[in-house]
Amino acid sequence: MGLLATGDPGVEQAGEQEPACRHDLDDLRRQCVRHPDDQVAMERLAAALVGAVAQASRERDRACRDGLLKELNGLCLRHPCNAAVLECLAPALAEAVGQATRAGDLADRDILLGGLRRLYARHPGDAAVRRQLAAALAGSAREARGDLESATHDALIDELRTLYDEHPGDAAVRESLAAALLNAIERDAHERHPALGSALLEELRRLYDEHPGDAAVRVHLAMALAGAVHHAHREGHPAWRDTRLKELHGLRVEHPEDTAVRERLATALYTVIVHTHHEQDRASRDALLGDLRRLSADHPDDPKVRERLTMALFNLPTLGPAQKG
Repeated sequence: MGLLATGDPGVEQAGEQEPACRHDLDDLRRQCVRHPDDQVAMERLAAALVGAVAQASRERDRACRDGLLKELNGLCLRHPCNAAVLECLAPALAEAVGQATRAGDLADRDILLGGLRRLYARHPGDAAVRRQLAAALAGSAREARGDLESATHDALIDELRTLYDEHPGDAAVRESLAAALLNAIERDAHERHPALGSALLEELRRLYDEHPGDAAVRVHLAMALAGAVHHAHREGHPAWRDTRLKELHGLRVEHPEDTAVRERLATALYTVIVHTHHEQDRASRDALLGDLRRLSADHPDDPKVRERLTMALFNLPTLGPAQKG
């Protein structure tokens, strides 16, 4: 573990690998020792080590996992020009970060993230390494819980912002940043921090404005807007709700063929229709129902939109007559 905490893993010489634990890698290791120039054998060993790291992580066998990561990194250091080996190490580290995060082992997560950061520092131009680092940062931010992890959550998102600033053309980094912002918006809404949520939503809008053709960013913005509609209604802010709903309408108009945006709009409309009917606000309910009918008429083959309209029509009679309060 110190290997991941204090330096680059794998600086030991060939032949000094950690024990294979329960993973039968010896034949591939011997093949690489006998034929050190055999790139195919070396790449197969790297791929096998990735699988072994994942299994050791699932089994929470940290000593085995760290030994395997050390060995994999050693391959990477001895063959720095082999992209296939490098692209095995990055996802192995990212997978280990995810396992440690989900297990709630924050110290282990931070050590592994440090190893992934050092790998990126060694290979800042490698898109595969960058993608894995961005995904690991976003995943770790998503799982950061409670007040004790609040500062870590914010620091991880700041790190993602820096990564995006350095590589604004990298779609994978953009998607990870968009996902992290969406998660932070939902987190702030749950914890009743509307000002923070508004600032993050504005940041997500700017990301979309910079890359309007990026479908992943667009759908994360649509999800954030749909969530904002729900939270605004729940908190009793109809003006805010209607503004967000209008913005979601505008996103759908800009991208009429984007199924994900359209379906988020349909879901938001359905949610507000039911709420306004419960509140006996017939005028608002009927206007929103008209919007949902038109959306369904424009896209008659979209089952999700059709389902939302069907559910709205089915539920309204069961709620009794709606009359303006």
